[in-house]
Amino acid sequence: IPSSSNVGLPAQVSQLQAEVTLAMQAAEEKAVAAELAVVARLKVAEAEADARVKVAEAEADARVKVAEARAKVAEAEADARVKVAEAKAEAKVKDLEAKIKSLEAKLTVAVVDKRVAELKEDVVSVML
Repeated sequence: IPSSSNVGLPAQVSQLQAEVTLAMQAAEEKAVAAELAVVARLKVAEAEADARVKVAEAEADARVKVAEARAKVAEAEADARVKVAEAKAEAKVKDLEAKIKSLEAKLTVAVVDKRVAELKEDVVSVML
């Protein structure tokens, strides 16, 4: 004859086994949820890192483009200065050429005047 304390024992064991099974399932679900949370945080961190890399690359590209634009501006300014200097040099050369022609003309007139004076002196000396 089973004792009164043993009557509910199989039911208690079954209930305890069910509770243990539920507790184990809950623990597994918590572990899976924790793992999923870690994976999600890693994905967020990866996305943030990718975004930072893309921002840094875009900033670097922008700096390169600004530097290239500045170089083109500097080159254009240098070309303009060279052209201005060349134009000034050409104007100076033309001015000097005009002065040389003027001096040559004056020199020719002076030489002719001197020769005329010499010839007049020769004429005067011959007449005397």
